[in-house]
Amino acid sequence: MGRTLFSICAVVLAVALGGSSARDSHPSETGLAGTTKSASTPIASTPLAVVVVESDAQAERDRQSEAKSDEHERLNLRAQQKAANAAYFAAWFSGISTLLVIGALVQTSLANMRQMRAYVGIDKVRVTEMDDGGQEFSVVVKNFGQTPAYRFDGHCELRVGEHVIRTDYPPDEIMPVHNVNMTFTVAAAAMAKVRAGEMKLSIVGGGTYKDLARQRRRMCFSMEYHVATESLIAYGGENRAD
Repeated sequence: MGRTLFSICAVVLAVALGGSSARDSHPSETGLAGTTKSASTPIASTPLAVVVVESDAQAERDRQSEAKSDEHERLNLRAQQKAANAAYFAAWFSGISTLLVIGALVQTSLANMRQMRAYVGIDKVRVTEMDDGGQEFSVVVKNFGQTPAYRFDGHCELRVGEHVIRTDYPPDEIMPVHNVNMTFTVAAAAMAKVRAGEMKLSIVGGGTYKDLARQRRRMCFSMEYHVATESLIAYGGENRAD
């Protein structure tokens, strides 16, 4: 019993001594007097001035390099400006050339249409002597073009003194190099007065038609009987065709 009690006291004493030793080995955590704390003191850094010493030769080389760089930039900018100007004028030239080509094509097309279109006008007036002394006047209207004259609608009037005889040509086509006739007959007694100068004889007329482009055209004519030559002569500049 006494030995057991002695063993217990020894264990308690050992534990107590161990705790005290542990506290002494960590003085920085207890904050007790006599302990030391380790701390690092910062060292202030002072900037040092650096002086770059450049030789005259190096400075000259730097100036020449900068001058070459500036000259290169100026030349590059000038080349870009020239290229832009060349592209601008090329675009203008191309546009003008295109307009000229279009204009030439339009002119060629119009010239071809003028050449191919129908032209209706007076070809001639045939005068035939009748057995009874009268005369027959036949007005020949012809298509001088190379394409048909569509829906030709013509009329013609024969005027002898105060008498007027009218004939109409119904709307019809006149093929190229073909003609239509509008005919009148004047009695012998009336022709005798015309030849004697007592009455005047004239023929007037006209017509409308459409050409290949379906554009409406017109023609008109005016002729008067000439006693001396016994023929019809155009007068007043009225014979024309659009």
